[in-house]
Order: sequence, then C-alpha cells, then structure tokens
Amino acid sequence: MRHERTIPLRAPEAPRALQDSAVAGSIKPSRPTPASVGSGWDRPIPYLSQPRAQSALRHQLTAIFDELEPALERRRAEEPQATFEMHVLPHRLIARLADTGISFSWVGAVGGQAPTVSEGRLLVIQWAGVETQMRGVAALRSARPMRERIYCPEAADSEHWGWRVDGSDGPACSTSALVAEWLAGCGTRG
Repeated sequence: MRHERTIPLRAPEAPRALQDSAVAGSIKPSRPTPASVGSGWDRPIPYLSQPRAQSALRHQLTAIFDELEPALERRRAEEPQATFEMHVLPHRLIARLADTGISFSWVGAVGGQAPTVSEGRLLVIQWAGVETQMRGVAALRSARPMRERIYCPEAADSEHWGWRVDGSDGPACSTSALVAEWLAGCGTRG
C-alpha cells in the first residue's frame, strides 16, 4: 500500500508593499476557513472510487468466467449425461452444474448502476433443485437458493484486487479463491 503525505496549502499573503499601504485595509489575504481545512480537495481519491476501477471490475468479472470454464469442462467430461453450462448476462454469470448452480451478480446502487465500484457489491448464490430436463436460464425457475453471500471489492489498484465478505473484517480473497470456494460448496472440483 502506498502512503502519500499531503501538505496543506496556505493562501498567498498580500505583497509587503500592499500590507503597509492605506489600501491594505480593504484587501485582506484569503485564508482557508476552518470548515474547508481537511476537505476532500487535499486527499487522493481512493482507487475504487475512480472511474478507471470500472475497467478492473470488468476484468475481475471476466476472471470469474475464466475460472469456471475449465471446471465445467472437467465435470462435463466426467459426467457426460449431466448438463453443465454457463450463461453470461450483463453484470451476471450463471454456472449450471447438473442440478445445482452458482450465480455471480454485480449489484449497483438501488435504481441504477453505482456511480463508483466502491458502492457496488458482488452477490453470489448457490442454487439447488435446478430443473434437469430444461436447458438455459429458465432451468433456474424451479431452483431455490441454498446459500448466499455478499462481497465488497477491495483494491489499491488493478493488480491487487480482493473480495471481502460484506460487513466482515476477515481477510479478503482473490477472485480465483472465491470461485474455488463456491465450486467446492457445490461438490465441484476446481
């Protein structure tokens, strides 16, 4: 983690010649008011509140797909009679593993997209009772949620991304570890 030191700026004082003149009474050097000292202007914007974090988020959502795809291929080879498929929707990925499923959904602010990544959450749900005779997302209509968890993103930059259980002070995990945990919960080897 990079630490930056911010030095508060002081307003320039009036030139000495003006301070001594009769005009100096009508010109006062501006100084920050107590309410403006320590405002957001003198602090760096956290990474997840910056627009460039959106690109890193898209990369992490793609990484979830990249982690799930080989696991589904292995299961498909082991159980050719069962249905293993993935559905990619905007801000959502659903992996079907025979009669179970896992959905990974990026959820923004209520009523629209979160203005920053820091305000969004990743909702992960494990589903049971997925319809075995039906294909596609419609197979989840009969499913019921068995386990769910909400994760908040944690990142200092695009290279150091993690997911922490929302409301927890436990350690953050990588995208790879997050997917492996949920696959293990579905009895799927990652």
